[in-house]
Amino acid sequence: MQKSIAQALKSIILANKGKFFSVTFTKQNGEERTLTGQVGYKEGHDGENTVAHLPQYITVAENLGGGKYQHRNVNTTTIKRLAVGGSVIEVK
Repeated sequence: MQKSIAQALKSIILANKGKFFSVTFTKQNGEERTLTGQVGYKEGHDGENTVAHLPQYITVAENLGGGKYQHRNVNTTTIKRLAVGGSVIEVK
């Protein structure tokens, strides 16, 4: 995927302003993963994020239910599908 497409996807996610979205992406090990979450600070997540400084990554708080969240780093260059704000974007 082109870098500019990845930057555009990240901008769309950030413009969603903390609302939930769904993203399908390829993990480092080659597996495809879909998660639903939101971007924003969650209380108790004060640990060190090893890739937050890299521009192609975005940290997503995946909602596990019961008020629990798991933070996941998504490489925007591997996004295959993004459902945000009532729109679905498929990346080929």
